[in-house]
Amino acid sequence: ASYQSNIHTWQRRLSETHIDGASYIVLTPNGRDGTLTVHSEYGVLTTLLDDLGLKRLPITDEISNGKSSMIVSPEMLDRLDADFIITAYLGQRGETADTFATELSRLAPGAQGFLKAFDTGDVIAFPRNQVYPTSFKGLNEAMSIIERTLAPLASPE
Repeated sequence: ASYQSNIHTWQRRLSETHIDGASYIVLTPNGRDGTLTVHSEYGVLTTLLDDLGLKRLPITDEISNGKSSMIVSPEMLDRLDADFIITAYLGQRGETADTFATELSRLAPGAQGFLKAFDTGDVIAFPRNQVYPTSFKGLNEAMSIIERTLAPLASPE
C-alpha cells in the first residue's frame, strides 16, 4: 500500500482511540554535556507523526526560525511531558532502543517517574540511520515501526 493510503487508514483507526490528537516530542540526550535536544524537525519522523494527526508540544514553537532543534536542561522536563516521547539511536555507536531511558536516568534521576510516556510505555525509539534521512524509503520504514508500535494501542477505549 502507498504511504498516503497507510496514513489515511491509520488516521481513521486513531480517530476512534485515546491516541487521537495525542501529543508528542522528539528528544535526544546529550550525555556529554548533560542536556537534551528538543527537535521540531527530525527527518521523516516529524513528517509521519504530523501526518498521523499527533500534536507537537508547544515548546517546539520556541525553536528559532531557521533551526530545527534547541538544547534544554533536564530541569525543563515538566515542559517535555508528552503522550509520546520519540527518540532515535545509532547502533554503530553502540546505542540501542534503551539508550534514551538509560541516559535520561543519568541526566535526571527519577524523571521517568513523572513523564507519562514512560508510565504508559509510549517511548518510541527509532534507528536513526533509517528514519532521519528524508526519503520515501525512510518514510516507509518509519511507518512500519509506527504501525507495529501503535497496533496494540489502536483499540478503542
